[in-house]
Amino acid sequence: MAGISVQKHSESKSESVAADVAAKYKGYAAAEVARELANAARILKDKDAMERIVQCLSADEVVRAVGKYEGYTAVEVVRGLANAAWNLKDKDVMEKIAQTVGRYEGGAAVEVARGLEHVARDLKDKNAVEMIAQVVGRYEGYAAVEVARCLASAAINLMDKDAVEKIAQCLSSDEVIRIVGRYDGEAVVVVVLGLAEAAQILKDNDAMERIAQVVGRYEGKVAAGVVRGLAEAAWILKDAAMITRYMNMLDTVNGMGMIDKMDTKQGVAIVKEGLDTLVTGRKQLYACLAYVNSNCRLPKPTAENMGSYQSVANDFVSREYGITVPLSLDHIGLLFSLDADISRRAIEFINASSVQNERVYTINGGMHAAGFESDAEKTPEEKKRLAIIAIVGSKDPQRFEEAQKYIGAVVGYKTANAAFTAFNGTCKKEHPGLKADVIKLFNEGDYDGAFAVLRKTGIEAISDVTYAAEGVRSLGPAALGSRKIYAYETKNPLEYDSRVLLVCTCINGIYAEKGMLNYCKDQNVILVAYSFGGQACASAICYVEGTTFLVDSVEGRERIRNDAFFGVVRKDIEERARLHGADTIIFSKDAGNKTPNEFLKFLRREGAAEGSVKMVLNTESYLEARRRSVNGYLIGT
Repeated sequence: MAGISVQKHSESKSESVAADVAAKYKGYAAAEVARELANAARILKDKDAMERIVQCLSADEVVRAVGKYEGYTAVEVVRGLANAAWNLKDKDVMEKIAQTVGRYEGGAAVEVARGLEHVARDLKDKNAVEMIAQVVGRYEGYAAVEVARCLASAAINLMDKDAVEKIAQCLSSDEVIRIVGRYDGEAVVVVVLGLAEAAQILKDNDAMERIAQVVGRYEGKVAAGVVRGLAEAAWILKDAAMITRYMNMLDTVNGMGMIDKMDTKQGVAIVKEGLDTLVTGRKQLYACLAYVNSNCRLPKPTAENMGSYQSVANDFVSREYGITVPLSLDHIGLLFSLDADISRRAIEFINASSVQNERVYTINGGMHAAGFESDAEKTPEEKKRLAIIAIVGSKDPQRFEEAQKYIGAVVGYKTANAAFTAFNGTCKKEHPGLKADVIKLFNEGDYDGAFAVLRKTGIEAISDVTYAAEGVRSLGPAALGSRKIYAYETKNPLEYDSRVLLVCTCINGIYAEKGMLNYCKDQNVILVAYSFGGQACASAICYVEGTTFLVDSVEGRERIRNDAFFGVVRKDIEERARLHGADTIIFSKDAGNKTPNEFLKFLRREGAAEGSVKMVLNTESYLEARRRSVNGYLIGT
């Protein structure tokens, strides 16, 4: 009986203490504190431990922080703090945790409290938890939530205080915090998650700062994609020095759209092969990508052959694949990445392809298509002739000016000038008879022979000009300048890359057979490619039936979703419809992807009329427009 009496007395005293502590709180928080203390007393049966938990939950800083919240939020914050107190039993640390939690509102406070609770439970080290709480507290809003979650996950999975502290140190870098602060919404969640994953693998502050710097160059969803790739690269490489080299390579080609063209495994392969040191720009990266995509069947890029690597790679695909037209390094890399059957069937279309109805548009003030230039009347031989004159020069100033103007519009005036300067400077000194050989071939009308001699110089700008004259695109970031859009029709399937256009009917998309291969076969399908600054960026999938020109969809990534670019596309489509004898253009309303739908909204803002046109659409090609009666926006030519 005495034992029972003592137990009752002990329970009564615990209830009294719990009530005293709970009285410091209000509403639902008070009830939750009392409940948590009652549970602790029932389970622990340890006077010293209970006293320390009571001290934790009665601390002024803890009470003040909880007082910010009401209802469900207050209850959940108390639960998180109470569980942390249970595991740590240290008043000073609990005050630091409460200070961190108290910085946030509503759901964010709940999630931060939960995260710190899990860290406390799994590490049970007051110094580590205090340090982690301070790191979390340096972030704002849902960035803090994700940092807390990630550190809690690390604690659960690693159960290693030192390792989790190193991860927290990586995430406490001023540079990392500054860059995370640029994002909000879904982007911040993905960015923090990616950075935390990389930190967990690398545990290196310098590498993490470099990763954050690279991520910070991009916006929204693009940044989210970049950080996912970098986390994956860190997982594969597991080496801070190698991931830093990977960062440096990405940094070198920043702003060139390469984040679309290179997946993580390809980039990692370049680093593992030691080729990253050769990458000084986009063209060098394309060369390295072509090599790794070929499973190293292509000759390995070196400092000595990089200048002429496009010729090296073209010789290989000509010999091994029977391709008779020159390809850019970008297209060669894409060819190697295709499914074997798709690759084999694409070759006939690659060899038969040509570029038609070329247009160069100028964006005036970044808002409207002010005009265009066309070289559609120039024959392939004329283009080659102008290229040679632009490189070698001419005694006739007008001929030279014409050639420089044409080539400058295609590859950029900087590249055209560099080719002329190199040929008449370095080449003239190192190869005294070179100019005479080229002029002799030129006078004989053997432009291809002259090109072969010019490419042997290994000078990149000279090669770029010769390939440009043969219709090879994507030559360099300066092509056409920053306000020029190049538009042309071609059924070279390698011009349509799903990584750039986000279209599953592209040659490397999941519907390539019904899409791109059928598009190339069908004479009524018109494929229009658009490039900006020398980079492929958009396409229009069109179909001509009688005098009606159907635009099934205008495709591309986020970067083209603006009125300036859409204005150019509309102007270009109107011109093309006239060239193909159409008097009516209909832009189908049944497009499924984001970019074509944004383009349709642009047409609506521009006042385009809605309507329908009867069209049979007698084709095996994949079109989203409805057969018999196409619904969309109508524009007359």
